[in-house]
Amino acid sequence: MGRPSILLCGHQAGESLYGAERSLLDVLRALNELEFNVVVTLPGAGSEGYMQALLAESLAVAVLPYGWWQAGKAPEAVTLRHFTGLIRRFGIDAVHANTLMLDEPLQAARQAGIPALVHVRELPAHDPSLCTTLGTDADTVGRRVLALADVVIANSQCVIDYFAALGLHTDKHAQTASAPQIHRVANTLDMVPLLALPSPKAKDDFTVGMLSSNQPKKGLTDLEIMASHLMTLAPRVRVAIFGPRTTALEALLARQGQGLAPANLEYRGYVAHPAQALNVVDMLVNLSRFQESFGRTVLEAMVATRPVVCYAWGALPELVVDNVTGHLVPFAEPEVAARRVAELARDHSRVVAMGRAGRERAGEHFSQARMRRRLKDVYSSVIPVDRAPG
Repeated sequence: MGRPSILLCGHQAGESLYGAERSLLDVLRALNELEFNVVVTLPGAGSEGYMQALLAESLAVAVLPYGWWQAGKAPEAVTLRHFTGLIRRFGIDAVHANTLMLDEPLQAARQAGIPALVHVRELPAHDPSLCTTLGTDADTVGRRVLALADVVIANSQCVIDYFAALGLHTDKHAQTASAPQIHRVANTLDMVPLLALPSPKAKDDFTVGMLSSNQPKKGLTDLEIMASHLMTLAPRVRVAIFGPRTTALEALLARQGQGLAPANLEYRGYVAHPAQALNVVDMLVNLSRFQESFGRTVLEAMVATRPVVCYAWGALPELVVDNVTGHLVPFAEPEVAARRVAELARDHSRVVAMGRAGRERAGEHFSQARMRRRLKDVYSSVIPVDRAPG
């Protein structure tokens, strides 16, 4: 029989690429390496480069006018017909939603009688802004996933724990025979450009960077507080911010222009690839105020041999080994983060050692080969054995 065909559905496609777009590419490459035929769907086509990258790895890319699921919103009939049409046209064997926020692709899979896989990269229980966007509470979001998915793919143990806790105090769904399988498949990324970067060099100045969407929940206020402490603790340290110029960032820069924010903060703009930013920083901080379900920029820094200082919060302790690949500090204590950054800024040999340990850990636990093996196990559980890849 022929190769299995998968409908891989993304939920975001802006002009700039962030975790949503890059994670879709990572999954697509893994499925391609497993010798699947993959048809990709997107809700828009904001970046020509992104579209070309998807087309190079897939059988086809379909751009459809679909949005995110919201409580009380019925599936759009026209959109549902588009998805069922794609399933018939390409002989799709399974639908793989790259987020928990989609609806019509999963409904179409249910109508067609084929498996629906939901790749969960969010932690609704610790992301109030996401729940506000979806118009409901975290438990309802999770119950909906359990009701629609045949398989849940969790990108971290934190996500698995979210569903496990949900099953204990909601309805009986999680206790029934129809409960979906839940598999952990850690994120990966294209490591090649990052592996080409040299370790940080000993020099007079020291730069700590933050790569993010620069929304308030990503910890801009905490970064400002950390930078303020560093003005005294380590005057030679610069704090570089990479990412889009958001309203929150504009406000920070305006305060700085008035002398009300630390002078050591430097906005370096958006970079098309994280290697461009990591090449000019000596270490990375992640001070997110919401629980990250994984922490892509943390993994990028590890591959690039940059130590990481972050909160012991969400899934970040699943990546960073305290005092080995960086430092884990108590949640919401940016002054402690400042002390750890200052200590590393004075100890170049420690920076290099932690960076190397981070790269080794990234290669061992978060490689593309590891994701490919885990996805093969997942798909072997829902596709007939005689059609599973070799």
